[in-house]
Amino acid sequence: MPATGTFTSEWFKNKINELRIPESAIPESHPEWISSGRNRTNADYRRAIAEFYGSKEHPLLGKFPDYESPQLCKNITDINSKSFDIEQIYTSPEFVFQTKLDGIRCLIVYQASTKSFHLYGRNRSVLNCHPIDYAPNHVLFANDLYLPRLANDDFILDCEIKSRENTVPTAEGETTRTALNATVSMLSGPAEHAISMQRMGQCHLDIFVFDCLWAGQNFTCKSYRERLQAACFIADNLQQSLPPQDVSGLMPSFIKIQSTNPSDTKEQRLQFYEFCISSGEEGCVVKDLNALYDMSGNRGTFAIKLKKNLKESIKYKYGIDSIDVFITGGQVGSTKGKFDKKLRSIEFSVYLSNSDDCSDPQEPPVLFATISGFSEDVLDAMSILNPVTGLVELNPAFLGKVYEINGESVSAKSFQCEHPRIVRERLDKQAFDCVLPRSVLSLHRQTPVEL
Repeated sequence: MPATGTFTSEWFKNKINELRIPESAIPESHPEWISSGRNRTNADYRRAIAEFYGSKEHPLLGKFPDYESPQLCKNITDINSKSFDIEQIYTSPEFVFQTKLDGIRCLIVYQASTKSFHLYGRNRSVLNCHPIDYAPNHVLFANDLYLPRLANDDFILDCEIKSRENTVPTAEGETTRTALNATVSMLSGPAEHAISMQRMGQCHLDIFVFDCLWAGQNFTCKSYRERLQAACFIADNLQQSLPPQDVSGLMPSFIKIQSTNPSDTKEQRLQFYEFCISSGEEGCVVKDLNALYDMSGNRGTFAIKLKKNLKESIKYKYGIDSIDVFITGGQVGSTKGKFDKKLRSIEFSVYLSNSDDCSDPQEPPVLFATISGFSEDVLDAMSILNPVTGLVELNPAFLGKVYEINGESVSAKSFQCEHPRIVRERLDKQAFDCVLPRSVLSLHRQTPVEL
């Protein structure tokens, strides 16, 4: 099991003290901050700890000392339309749409000198602050089973690992429900179990390749047009070099990510997006073909997420225009800090109907979303101290208030809305108007939507 953990400022400082790393040995990501009296960032401390444990010899950090994470995407809803013309992603030949998969983001690092593979995820190890290597859990890379024919040069590919199967037995004796759960279980669980499941053909961890950081030389300074071409070339060679199935079981595949053509019209790009949604994927990522690779951890317009959301899925499937929920409770925050003596988050419920037309709402209502992020003023108004119990409770004046919400999907575990957010308050509706078909609870992340 990879040694993961929670990285806080306190953790970093304690680790620095434990290793006795002098202040002068901590690289500064923002020298101007230090000169102006500001503290170093967690990224500075992480680099110092990683360097202490030999990052210069690390297969990834040795090539990219300033590496923070794979290039991140920005949600289209977070883009300032005044500074970026969103319409161009649909019409300009400088942008392409690609399938947005719901898997595990990894960098494949191949070292030609040792003929070895590494599979680095976004998580870092609490042991040395190096990216965690999941290669021992993937049947293609474990035990040096797989050696490509193009072994003369090092390469680094950006990819998404995704299980073909939704239901896979875990090492704990449970069964996963979604492809994402299956992928996480295989990569982060015991390697012996993961390899066994893959060898028996119960799980195929396919590798979807969409970018190239290194191919004999640094490719991050090249345009995405050039990097994509190199990534596709290497992916083709890797796929052709797969060993016979009788050597390592039923093989997963190296797959080039699906993309639109630069010459495609707006209508064709929107059709591709709808195809991705109807296939059960998250949506699309729009890539700028002229952009360089950004590994700083910042989110920019070089990669833009267009993800399906629960409102769209419900509208397509049932013809319901909004997700309306009503307040039924709240969760108490910490006794310290800004949540002292006030609620931390608010609980919203709906009535479920056994019919798709919502004609027979059933009692009692069920919890459908828990939302935080309200301003302190709002939380102050929503919170009240019970004089009898001395506990913080929801102000009864807010009980039953109706809000429209949206989110990404329904959790396969809790059957609640994932990543919910408030759209608006619905003063025109009451609690008994908040009804959804019971089958909405099955709209998990990888559920195809009929368009």
